[in-house]
Formats: sequence, C-alpha cells, structure tokens
Amino acid sequence: MQYSTDNFTLSVFTALATKLRSEGYDIRWAASGDVEAHTSALPSALAEITLTNSFPANPTSVVRLNGGTLGEGEVAIPCFTVVTGQPKRVRRDGIGSPVFERERSITIVGFAEDERQQVSIADIMVEWLGDLYLGVFDYSVDPVNPTALDDAFVQYVDTTVEELDTEADAVRYYTRADFGVRYYE
Repeated sequence: MQYSTDNFTLSVFTALATKLRSEGYDIRWAASGDVEAHTSALPSALAEITLTNSFPANPTSVVRLNGGTLGEGEVAIPCFTVVTGQPKRVRRDGIGSPVFERERSITIVGFAEDERQQVSIADIMVEWLGDLYLGVFDYSVDPVNPTALDDAFVQYVDTTVEELDTEADAVRYYTRADFGVRYYE
C-alpha cells in the first residue's frame, strides 16, 4: 500500500518541517537529534521546534530547555507530533474499478512555549494546510529519495489552542490541528 500510515506520517512531518523552517523556526528531529536551520530571511531563528514520533507518557518529561540539556526520555518545547488515522473507503473510482477514493484523518498536536507562539504556530498550520493539496511520498522503497505519489486533497482544517491548567508548566500551551485528506488508491 503506497498511501500507508508511515508514508502519510513521514510526508506530513517533512512538509511541516519545511513550512516551519520557511517561517523562521529551526527544527530538531527528536529521533536523531539533528537540527535543521530556518530558511527565512530572519537573522536568527524564532525558536527551535522539536518534531517527535510520540510524547513521553509522563507529562513532566516535556520540558522547557532554558539553555540546559535534555535528560533521558525528555522532549523540549515547543514540540509537535503527527498522528495519522486509518484509511476509510469512500467509494469506488468507477464500476468494477479496483481503485477507491479513500480518506484519512491526520492530527498535528503539541505544545508551544507561550500564548503568542501558540497562536502564531496555529495560524501557520491553517495557512499551510489551506493550500488544499498535501504532497505524499513513498518512503518504503527509498527512504532517502522517496517517490512522489499523487497529492492528497485536504478537505478541512480545524485548529485548537488551549491553555491547560496543569502542574507541568511545559505542557500548558496546547496546540492541535486536525485535518482530513482524500486520495485514490
């Protein structure tokens, strides 16, 4: 299956990183520790955003770095992850066709440093996802140079920003973008 959960998740992570870098944010990939510099005209990055495959089970492991170093299993804010839902068949492409129109839900969820950054990142996500099409790539054959698949159509975008009343200060500024995509496979 070319439009697999992994291919959608990696494609969204890559596109999100590209968009955030163009808006002035450095990107830290939690899995490797690699940092990609922003590509905007700004003289320095607005912040370093961590993209992670998942959040620690203990909310106190999501931390404000403030110039320190991360401990084992910790993730620094601002940080985001991507959750890709399972595909649903919508309808056949035609009578007897083996191709179906399918849909998936995708969620980008994370935590910002403060209210200003929270709203700014939510606005960036709405603008980015409002482009109507999401590039999807097949990473299963060649993870370094993935093959481009037909774009997925973005059906809707819904963002949520909340200030959570929590003991773990780093998880206070919750940001979430939900969107649905349709594609043929």
